[in-house]
Amino acid sequence: MSANHAGSLENAKEIIYAAKEAGADCIKLQTYTADTMTIDCNNKYFYIDNGTWKGENLYSLYKKAYTPWEWQPGLKELADKIGIDIFSTPFDKTSVDFLEETGMEFYKIASFELVDIPLIEYVAKKGKPIIMSTGMGSLEEITEAVEAVKKYGCWLALLKCSSAYPAVTDGMDLNTMLDIKKHFGCPAGLSDHSMGSLGAVTAVAMGASVIEKHFCLDREVKTPDSVFSMEPIEFKKMVRDTIPVIAGYIVLGMGFGIIMKANGYNIWFALAMSLFIYAGSMQYVAIDLLAAGASFITTAIMTVMIQIRHLFYGLSLIVKYKNVGKKKWMMIYELTDETYSLIATSEPPEGVDAGWFYFFISLLDHSYWICGCTLGALFGSLVKFNTKGVDFVMTALFLVLFVNQWLDTREHRPALIGVGCSILCLIFFGADNFIVPAMLSILTILSIFRKTLDKEEKKHADS
Repeated sequence: MSANHAGSLENAKEIIYAAKEAGADCIKLQTYTADTMTIDCNNKYFYIDNGTWKGENLYSLYKKAYTPWEWQPGLKELADKIGIDIFSTPFDKTSVDFLEETGMEFYKIASFELVDIPLIEYVAKKGKPIIMSTGMGSLEEITEAVEAVKKYGCWLALLKCSSAYPAVTDGMDLNTMLDIKKHFGCPAGLSDHSMGSLGAVTAVAMGASVIEKHFCLDREVKTPDSVFSMEPIEFKKMVRDTIPVIAGYIVLGMGFGIIMKANGYNIWFALAMSLFIYAGSMQYVAIDLLAAGASFITTAIMTVMIQIRHLFYGLSLIVKYKNVGKKKWMMIYELTDETYSLIATSEPPEGVDAGWFYFFISLLDHSYWICGCTLGALFGSLVKFNTKGVDFVMTALFLVLFVNQWLDTREHRPALIGVGCSILCLIFFGADNFIVPAMLSILTILSIFRKTLDKEEKKHADS
């Protein structure tokens, strides 16, 4: 929440309700006053000379941004009532004592307090879970802070943090998050001050356990933090639009992972294929090709033929992808049947950059597939069972997609061309050799009649 209540208790309550509705797991407060943070001084050293708060006096800024202490017990009661966790960041011992009186169940240590070892130890003595940001901290400083927490046996999570407001996504260096996790052997995540959700989504795909994001009701309500905060509609729509995909991708990905493991390939092979190939049905086909010792050329031709439909997807998305910049290359790589369906039918909320919105959908979908494939391989290594028939899930998926698209459109000739070419090639070339000629014939016929089919589709759309 930070300063996004704009000095209004009602706003603070609405933010808690909105965060719960948008799917957040918890809400974080900050417990300080201007007097516990700095002194009221007009010396030039007490003014900020760059960034979002350039020209602001520190005392004045803290006075505008702080959350009144008398609100906080009531805000905790509200959060407990509606079922969302709540915690706070203390900045001195008096705020810790106050939060203990309110019954706060866990704490956050801010990046600027990382070197305040007496404060960290005072919090750790309470024996409650701690989430600690590491912005600006050196390895030695982070190590000293971690040791201060672990000395008292507290559960600890560390957050990678770029202490800029707003942060620039390109400069986040999220690999640091992985280094922190490995070096200190504890859960790691991201304290994200950037605009939008690119940083957060990428961090989750890389294995983040915790994401902290500034949250506001409306960026038009100006507060010290509103410029880099996310509105409920952005968070909610992005998650909601991709929920159907996560349900399918986790199941389908697990099927692939299980079959990979059953064929003697380890979990890292499944992870690598889902990350770098990301071809759904082609990944299932690849298992048989690998087992049969197929050549690279054969595999490449097969891949092109099976994924050739993506060329038509791309043509229909030229307008939507026109001004998205360098993100376009990642979006092209991550284009699948399901992602295409979402992007083709979803419109970004008013005021939200369309390019970033579609990029996040693509990235979320890819992360779901990676999780499914990896979980399947892990499950397959733990549980042994007969995998016969598991690969039918892709056939079932294509049938569902075919029926759904048939019902959603009045122009059925492309579908009939596909079915007709497949049946004829099956008859003439046999079950083992019909796929490549079928795909070539479908591509040729659709290319020849593309303009006619486009005109008919437009006519149906206008009628």
